[in-house]
Amino acid sequence: MSDLGLIQVRPILESLAYIQEQGASVARFGDGEVELMTGSSIPYQDYDPDLAQALLEILTTPSRADFGSIISCVESLLSMQLFL
Repeated sequence: MSDLGLIQVRPILESLAYIQEQGASVARFGDGEVELMTGSSIPYQDYDPDLAQALLEILTTPSRADFGSIISCVESLLSMQLFL
């Protein structure tokens, strides 16, 4: 399993600047993706261990200049609370 300790959490504006400067691709992880990675089904997707592993690999793969930049964005609890 991948080491989640390698994930770097950056402020929203810094993340947006990185995306713009690097022309990075974005992988958005919401509550549904997190549920799938932790072994739960969601209303429109049954749990699948291969899908869970693929999502985890995307989340934990660092950007590489020779492969193209990618940034994984995880919905924050703060943003979810603002819309409740």
